[in-house]
Amino acid sequence: DNALTADNLSVGGSAYLRNNFISKGTIWLVGTKIDRTLDMDGAVLDGSGDNALTADDLSVGGSAFLRNNFIAKGTIWLLGAKIDGSLEMDGAVLDGSGDNALAADDLSVGGAAFLRNNFNATGTIQLLGAKIDGTLDMGGSILDGRGKAALDASNASIGGDLLLRNRFNTKGELKMLSIDVKQDFEIIEAIISFSDLERNSSAINLQSARIQGRFVLKDNLFSGPIVFSSLDVGCLADTESG
Repeated sequence: DNALTADNLSVGGSAYLRNNFISKGTIWLVGTKIDRTLDMDGAVLDGSGDNALTADDLSVGGSAFLRNNFIAKGTIWLLGAKIDGSLEMDGAVLDGSGDNALAADDLSVGGAAFLRNNFNATGTIQLLGAKIDGTLDMGGSILDGRGKAALDASNASIGGDLLLRNRFNTKGELKMLSIDVKQDFEIIEAIISFSDLERNSSAINLQSARIQGRFVLKDNLFSGPIVFSSLDVGCLADTESG
């Protein structure tokens, strides 16, 4: 059963579902329009075997906060969602229950996206064709693709930096085919291992990607093939100052 059905809802201000908000069943916000902030900090969403949150084509005029021990059991769906401010998921725990942890194809974020500081995902983080105008920072996050890609950001566009630092840790491929990073891409002190359950997978696949700033690789541990074929880089450096 659904916990909340609010498709095509229009909210003139902010929407608050936070601070120990607990749901059992799917939260439906398909096509919902929120003029200001969506605040779900500390919420606990249990899809009870289904999606935790289905918010395709969601429109948020401010920022979306799913931080501070936000917990989701079941996929978070944000296909085609538009967030004018930032998307902040620091410290969130997502469990796709055998499916993607986050499905955000064609997501549009006007600011930065923060999935860092012990952000923990079981299941693929899928950002196919996503457009993030600011930085995508995943420093210190822990991703487990459970036999599939840990992160799939193929054809995404990042207007700022792409940061995978501070013990960023994955089990499963980092798939970023044809990604376009407008500024720097830093992989520093990361642990990245491919899944031997996924046929022909790599630790990192940046085939046909474009990095317009520096591509910094420093003090990493990679387990599995690395694919840089047809990669276009502004500057390749093995130190932060290179």
